[in-house]
Amino acid sequence: MTDPLAAIPLDGDWTFRFDRAGAPVAARPLGSWTIMDSSYSGSAWYEREIVLDSAALAARRWTLDLGAVHDVAEIVING
Repeated sequence: MTDPLAAIPLDGDWTFRFDRAGAPVAARPLGSWTIMDSSYSGSAWYEREIVLDSAALAARRWTLDLGAVHDVAEIVING
């Protein structure tokens, strides 16, 4: 690849919710959940939609950098 794609910033707010019944949805940046509920032990979801056209995707390799992940991160694309 001789034409590297510029980075797409993913900072800013994401849609966030704890993975439990009745959990509210919040807009917040990626980060620790401790300030939202220090007693919670379980999973949570961050969601973000990014739209790219076929020209941006053609013959390119993508890398997703989440920074520091504590414990586990599972990524779903087009899901």
